[in-house]
Amino acid sequence: MYFQREQREQIKKDNPTLKTLPQVAKKLGEIWGKMTEEEKKPYVEMATKDKARYEVQNKAYKEKLEREKKEKEDKEREKKAKAKKDEEDDDSEDGDNEEGDDEEDDDDDD
Repeated sequence: MYFQREQREQIKKDNPTLKTLPQVAKKLGEIWGKMTEEEKKPYVEMATKDKARYEVQNKAYKEKLEREKKEKEDKEREKKAKAKKDEEDDDSEDGDNEEGDDEEDDDDDD
């Protein structure tokens, strides 16, 4: 990838008959295949470093997503628990009022 980025424009200039990207890529592949390991070494090292950078960033990104997902689930769980508690509180208040009304009715009968 780094080799192709570095060499693409030069290949186009040196080979004006190569008009399409696949043609240029094929030519770059031919050149890469003829290079020695020593000539490839700087490009391989750049790719290795970039891969390590990517893996660190990708891990951090995935951890962030996981944290955000957990936080969202926790908030939903808290929201549901609060709604259930509010519903239970409303039900118990309604029951208290009904009992109180019955007692008042009993007092009126006296």
